[in-house]
Amino acid sequence: MKVRCRDLGPMDYAACWELQRTLFEELLAEKNRRRNGCGAKESGPAADKAGTVPGKTGARPDDAGTRPDDAGTVLLVEHPPVYTLGKSGHAENLLVGRTALEQLGVQFFHIDRGGDITFHGPGQLVCYPILDLERLGIGLREYIGRLEETVIRVVAHYGIEAGRIDGASGVWLGGPTEQRTAETERNAED
Repeated sequence: MKVRCRDLGPMDYAACWELQRTLFEELLAEKNRRRNGCGAKESGPAADKAGTVPGKTGARPDDAGTRPDDAGTVLLVEHPPVYTLGKSGHAENLLVGRTALEQLGVQFFHIDRGGDITFHGPGQLVCYPILDLERLGIGLREYIGRLEETVIRVVAHYGIEAGRIDGASGVWLGGPTEQRTAETERNAED
């Protein structure tokens, strides 16, 4: 089983969002083909009609499509200043008006994922996992826990203490954090 990692470098949010959607649709189509016993398609590029990945000059289509042994792709990217509002978010949580954002050169997008308001900008590495958890043999809760643990370990490597907070997903800095579980301690020893 393979998970590919693609470093996209700096990329406009809209182009990256389109690439994510295309990769997700291809992963889902491949999953449906496997379930229906139809086998894998020979190619599945996330490409526009010119043969390049949307928004990324020079990217090859064969770098984007799904393959039978794929469990997905992890995209690494840096965006120009952008705020996104998820489907569970509230526009009033954006404390600056859209006109002010435009004057500052900051983009704003409503997206169809969870979450509230999120900022991405220069110098921030953003990771977009597009994965088939079933192929990886894990459930959603375990996956989220593994992501959280990975972030906790990475920041600890840089001397930053982080942890979980009971009842809230994510990794939190400062303030009271949940005690590390026995499983977390065992994983830290690996």
